[in-house]
Amino acid sequence: MRIQDLLSPAACDLEAHVSTKRAALEHLLRLMEHTGCIADEKAFRENVLERESSVSTGCEGLAIPHGRCAAVLHPALAVMRVKEGCPFDALDQKPVYLFFLIAAPDGSAHMQLLSRLAQLLMDKSLVQSLLAAPDYAAFCHTLDLAETADEQRSAETKHSGSYTVVAVTACPLGVAHTYMAKRKLCATADKMGISLKVETHGACGVESKLTEAEIAGCRGVIVAADRALNLTRFAGKPLLRVPVSDGIHRPKQLLALASKGKAPVYHPDDAASASLPSPHHHIGHWLYSALMSGVSHMLPFVFCGGVLMALSFLLDSVFTPGAAGYSGIGSHSAVGPLFRLLGQISLSLMLPVLSAFTAIGIADRPGLMPGLVGGYLAAFGYCWQDGRLVSSQTSGLAITSSGFVGVIAAGFVGGLMVLGLKKLSSHLSDTVSTVVWPMLLYPLLGTLGIGLVCLLVLDPMCSQLNLWASGFLAELNLSTNPSVDIWVGALLACMMAADLGGPINKAAYLFGTAALISNGSAAPSSIMAAVMAGGMVPPLMMGLCTTFFPRLFTKKEQQLRLSSYLTGACFLTEGAIPFAAADPLRVLPSCMAGSALAGALCMLFRCRLSAPYGGIFVVPLMQGAPQFLLALGIGSAAGMFLLAFLKSAHFAKRKDAALAVSCSSAEAKS
Repeated sequence: MRIQDLLSPAACDLEAHVSTKRAALEHLLRLMEHTGCIADEKAFRENVLERESSVSTGCEGLAIPHGRCAAVLHPALAVMRVKEGCPFDALDQKPVYLFFLIAAPDGSAHMQLLSRLAQLLMDKSLVQSLLAAPDYAAFCHTLDLAETADEQRSAETKHSGSYTVVAVTACPLGVAHTYMAKRKLCATADKMGISLKVETHGACGVESKLTEAEIAGCRGVIVAADRALNLTRFAGKPLLRVPVSDGIHRPKQLLALASKGKAPVYHPDDAASASLPSPHHHIGHWLYSALMSGVSHMLPFVFCGGVLMALSFLLDSVFTPGAAGYSGIGSHSAVGPLFRLLGQISLSLMLPVLSAFTAIGIADRPGLMPGLVGGYLAAFGYCWQDGRLVSSQTSGLAITSSGFVGVIAAGFVGGLMVLGLKKLSSHLSDTVSTVVWPMLLYPLLGTLGIGLVCLLVLDPMCSQLNLWASGFLAELNLSTNPSVDIWVGALLACMMAADLGGPINKAAYLFGTAALISNGSAAPSSIMAAVMAGGMVPPLMMGLCTTFFPRLFTKKEQQLRLSSYLTGACFLTEGAIPFAAADPLRVLPSCMAGSALAGALCMLFRCRLSAPYGGIFVVPLMQGAPQFLLALGIGSAAGMFLLAFLKSAHFAKRKDAALAVSCSSAEAKS
């Protein structure tokens, strides 16, 4: 099959008139509908728009938006030509004149053909010929001639010697930017007289794979990739690691450095030695990428832990409802304790894993141990007190976990410590820097360093914050005046959502359990009901928001929908941590507002609870259970709408800023 076999006159508009990026995509999607290859138009549309919203596929007057999902029955192309050009948030901020929309099924064997199209379109002369084609027949004929010539060149080209530079390109989807970078690098290398071979990691797998002899014979290596790759085969070679966009925008600079062997020599345990600063990226983006690496590895622990805990509660509620009572829920049925134990282990590992992989994102593999140990110390609140080592699990002491904020700080500090150690060891002999330091000194010194930071600074600060919050709450005098009680309920519930399991959350929870004790072992407490509602709202509202506003979240975040509902139902506030870590400025205020409203309503409705734990599974035993569920629903819905508003406003602001840049660029050219 050839490229022109995927084209049809009904899906080709060579006289289109569109003036915005959204209008261009909508017109392309309508053209694609004429091919009959789309089984679910809504699913395909969302797939294309989501992919395009992450990184624009427009560059140098050409755009190749694409969608690859189960909604596509067979591969197809839609083509649009806009003679006056259209702003498209292109990587070079220039108007786009020619559009190709690619549709491909999951696991399609035709991805190689579509990838070839992406490579062909990087040829400026071909694009100019397609723009000048008078009709559909001439357009197809021009494309077919270019494909034939490319096949002949591929068959005839055989390199007999070694390459001056070898490169690897890869983007998340592996369709457009992977091959755009390859084409740019190859075209620039030809002009500079540099022999180059590029290995691509595309949607159809690895193509033009580099051999050991080619790697050994080259002067330098360029890795332009936006996803993790195994680079151990390049050990000892001068290597530049850059985003795939740099392969498109900075090929001359990259090739000049690599061809002269001026790139830092790559060692598998020295990620920092192979980086090239980019004008498009700064330290904030670097740290955020490291944090997102930690969040992505943490997600399975959140999901599995939440499901297992919910199953243990459910088994107790169904098989031993009388024995469960208020205490030890999840531990009374035959297999409930197993599910509860596994769930508790999963959730207890969640925060150390977040810290560990955040450190790895900063310092590569040597950051694993310091990040993991630092995350464990922060998660369980270890610190020095009165000359001895204590933790949040030491009875009788006011010590608390540092929460997810402290854990993230431990990951950053641990990773940066190891990165500093790498800089210090870079001047030592190869034997010492590549054997002794990675195997012994990086983990040893890094772990000692992060241990001291956690024990002497991070955890004591969180413990003092907890003591301050507890003292503040203890000074509150609840009166018979309902308005005072409502404000107290709102405050406690808001604190439950403030740091999602950190010291402020723990202070509010301990105040709620203290209210149970002060009332007597069997006396219900309205304070505990407000506290529980405040802890349940954050994950529940995240589940609702990902259900009703899925376009505001990434695919990975959408996959946490079920986990959010389950952790919220089980009174596990930590279920909202992945969302808060990714977008704290909008998630945390929304959670706090929704929780405060739910807590205030619980106090207003005089809901009372005698159990300090259990979530939705102890609601039937609550005084005012219907009113509690109503308060929980109102608070979760309010938080959901507030978060959706904040995220939508943020995305709209970013879109307006990008459009303003495009318009100003167009005006400057005119």
